[in-house]
Amino acid sequence: MVWLFQGHYLSGRYVAREVAAPAFYKINPQEIPFEIEFEGQIVRVTFPNFSANIGVTIRKTGPQEVIQGHNIMYELPIVRNDSTVPLADFFWRDMLPTNAARVDRLVTGTFNHALRYRIIATTNRGNELVVADNLSTTSNNVVELRPVHLGLAADEYLTEFTVHFGQVPAGFTAVERPRIYMDVLSESQTLLPSRHDVRKPRRCWRPCRRLHRMGNRQRNHSFNNFRPGKALAAERMVGKNG
Repeated sequence: MVWLFQGHYLSGRYVAREVAAPAFYKINPQEIPFEIEFEGQIVRVTFPNFSANIGVTIRKTGPQEVIQGHNIMYELPIVRNDSTVPLADFFWRDMLPTNAARVDRLVTGTFNHALRYRIIATTNRGNELVVADNLSTTSNNVVELRPVHLGLAADEYLTEFTVHFGQVPAGFTAVERPRIYMDVLSESQTLLPSRHDVRKPRRCWRPCRRLHRMGNRQRNHSFNNFRPGKALAAERMVGKNG
């Protein structure tokens, strides 16, 4: 970046220091000396700027298989801004597997910088609501997400939620892991084959992950939690013998 200095400066030696850099470039911490020989002189000072690295890492782990009617938990061991500069709109989003489970609660985890953030959710009716606001990144918050706690209608439930931090500094990362608890639907609540139908053994569900690229050169992640997995071994044998 090039800076031009002109004004009512007395003749003498000065030092220039960069306090702002172009978008997606890092500030040059070097101090550059220059000299003014007479009032009104225009002095050109050049600061070399290096391109910033933009990236995030978000990783999710959980059970490989789940059983209908059980409560499960999965967690995010890594939520991190890997960029060398702050990101203006950092968030992670969970797209819930509503054909197989209902979300129970979110334990937010903690982070290494003191910020405030909010949690926004969408229901199966397309309604958007702020589930929690002004949460502290240094507190491990428990956020209830069941319909009864959110005041939703009897047939309304969450289909996704977003944890939105806004601007975060470089190196922003989770300290305590965020955790999501879900209730796997029973046989009567899903379209999965009944366990009494030996010709079609009951299917379990296996986690999978889908990454979603956002604009403005800032990558955030969305997750599609489960996809159909293989049947339980015992029930597979029953179905085969049937």
